Amino acid sequence: MGNLIFKILLFTSLAFFFSACKEENLKTAIKQYKDRDFKNALFNFEKACLQGQIYACKMTASMYLHAKGTEASKAKSLKALEYACQWGDTLSCKITYKTYKALSLHQIANQMLQYGCQGGDSTLCVQLAINAYKNNDIKASLELANKACYGGNLQGCNLYLVLIEKHQKDPQKIKLIEKQIQKLNSKNQSS
Repeated sequence: MGNLIFKILLFTSLAFFFSACKEENLKTAIKQYKDRDFKNALFNFEKACLQGQIYACKMTASMYLHAKGTEASKAKSLKALEYACQWGDTLSCKITYKTYKALSLHQIANQMLQYGCQGGDSTLCVQLAINAYKNNDIKASLELANKACYGGNLQGCNLYLVLIEKHQKDPQKIKLIEKQIQKLNSKNQSS
């Protein structure tokens, strides 16, 4: 029993230590940036980004894009936004998705959609559902359209309705989706 308590205390202490470290990297980077020590700020922003600090990832992206503390690099800027997306920033997911799609890097673009959809952005779930449908993955398309619809996205509901009517023909689901569409339409009209 004593060994278990020791392990729990050790784990808790390590978690607190690593949490404090990532906060420290971010604080240091912000101070260095304010002091115009861009090279060291970039180094610490990158460390904080890799530890899950979304703001640090965005600052890293900006610094690479605007050549602060380093040479300009659109690729490194994009990679930093990719990390921000993975950590849950859906705006970064949209940016990286559009960029990778424009570069015809469809597999990576689709990953960005997945991260964004998991992060709760229903518009990205709709796009992911459309992509799944184009790849004949009806099951995934249905699940994603459902998630988008009940996440409050009218386009997701319309897609979900079409998919249910075409592939499942379930009258009960159709009625539920139609109610959700009415609910979203009335919500949009009152806004």
